[in-house]
Amino acid sequence: MSTIKLIDQFRASSALHAAALNKIASMDDATLDRALAQVDDATLGRALARVDDATLGRVLARVDMPVPVVADLDARMLAAAESGNLDMGKWHCGTTHCRAGWAVVFGGDDGARLEQVIGTEMAGRLIYEASTGRIAPNFYASNDAAIADIRACAALAAS
Repeated sequence: MSTIKLIDQFRASSALHAAALNKIASMDDATLDRALAQVDDATLGRALARVDDATLGRVLARVDMPVPVVADLDARMLAAAESGNLDMGKWHCGTTHCRAGWAVVFGGDDGARLEQVIGTEMAGRLIYEASTGRIAPNFYASNDAAIADIRACAALAAS
């Protein structure tokens, strides 16, 4: 197959995906419920990775997938980081996690289910934002930058 045909197919596929996502966002609740009843968690996760925040929240509420709110998330992350259990290079590695990984872990069973469906980064972001009321931090920062920011966030939350 020629490169031009592949590019044309990619463009057509991208347009179809965009149209499908717009359709999801505009569905009434009854139609959305019928559509959600027909998909598994993996399919749902792939779709939710591409929708806007409003649609994401609406769909998660419809499938009874709560975003956990973790009390004192910044202080808990700081304790984990200062005990040597922060590794910004991996979501999870034994008892060591990055910031998004820790948000998921501290989110308990609801955090784990959310991670399974929409991935660690998105689950961590949603949990962090719901728990702190702030925009999620840079989940790709270095360990030193992350620890410095975690300290600042914990101090801010304590004041």
